[in-house]
Amino acid sequence: MPAIGESRCVNDCVMKSVSGVGGVTEEMWVLFRVGDSLFGASGAQISQIVTPDFSLLGKLDSLNFPYFLPQPGKSPIACAELSRILFPPETPKVASSTLLLLKQSPLALLVGDIVDVLGLPKDELRPLPLILRKIRLREAICGIGFREDRSFCVLDLDGDMLLSPEERQEAERLLKVSSPKGRRKSHGRKATKLS
Repeated sequence: MPAIGESRCVNDCVMKSVSGVGGVTEEMWVLFRVGDSLFGASGAQISQIVTPDFSLLGKLDSLNFPYFLPQPGKSPIACAELSRILFPPETPKVASSTLLLLKQSPLALLVGDIVDVLGLPKDELRPLPLILRKIRLREAICGIGFREDRSFCVLDLDGDMLLSPEERQEAERLLKVSSPKGRRKSHGRKATKLS
């Protein structure tokens, strides 16, 4: 994946990604990759991130979400500098991973090609790993945003969605079918046919 230039600020990356999402709600989390590091922000925080005072940035560290707060009045910190602050050279390197969130809850963790769904029944999200593995093959992924209805966006460094409209429709269809509500509707239809 191409590295983000040292002159590019996190603000710039966030604003481009937000424009690609086309509307961010408080329930939505967006993940950002800076080199080999991952950062995340909820919709409630994004409005603060893109303001000149650069007030909040979430750091994804295992399943904890501490925040990095620069001193008031300081200009935005370049991605490379921010990465050095949060991940000093002595920090052990781990396999490339991506943590997906629904609202503020961990949804799935990708390490290489391995997908582990966290905190939810795996049968509920059965199609998701296949979708994510397909996405994982693409390069230059900057962020993945989830909304409360489980629709999602995959963003590149320019804030463009990496899923084609057809892929997005299929992904959303599979997620809806695999949700408990979707399964109940499906069972209802089968019961009608049998009666």
